[in-house]
Amino acid sequence: MTAILFPASGLSSRMGGQDKLTREIDGVPILLRQVQRGLETGCSVYVAVPSMDHPRAQLLKGSGANCVLGSKAGLSDTLRMAVAAMPNRDLMICLPDMPDIRAADFTRLIQIRDTNPDYLIWRYGCDGRLGHPILFSSALLRLFRQLSGDHGAAEIVQAHKEQMCVIDQDDERYLRDLDTMDDWLRYEKSRR
Repeated sequence: MTAILFPASGLSSRMGGQDKLTREIDGVPILLRQVQRGLETGCSVYVAVPSMDHPRAQLLKGSGANCVLGSKAGLSDTLRMAVAAMPNRDLMICLPDMPDIRAADFTRLIQIRDTNPDYLIWRYGCDGRLGHPILFSSALLRLFRQLSGDHGAAEIVQAHKEQMCVIDQDDERYLRDLDTMDDWLRYEKSRR
């Protein structure tokens, strides 16, 4: 079994006061859109939110996703808190502001894990750069409980880089996230 986690408790501090995760694509807030894609896989989906009464948590009511508390202090703290609240199973992490990641990307990563079980980490890449989503073996979850700060799971990845299967793709979508208003405007222009 695999659980998909969307860490969505950050402050959107580079968006000039707007919440990037409630901004819409085709009339659907990006957070809900990406969570729905995760749910299409049949996996359990978890979303780390700033609080249970936060607008992001309210947005997900009735979606089928499980909200867990994250941290405003940083991504590592959020991952630590979320993993502590989740079942012990392989964990796929996908940033919720990556608009072009589809359900098929999640499913394919699980299939690659199943056919390459000797690794501990599976992830997409593009032109030698590491992308998302990223799938961690449940054997590594104990390490998530020691994370702190704002570097995500980078130290876990670095410590296990020899046990990582990178699926290199000629597609920037595994790297594209929408962190700033300029990112959003470029993305919206590219879809016209």
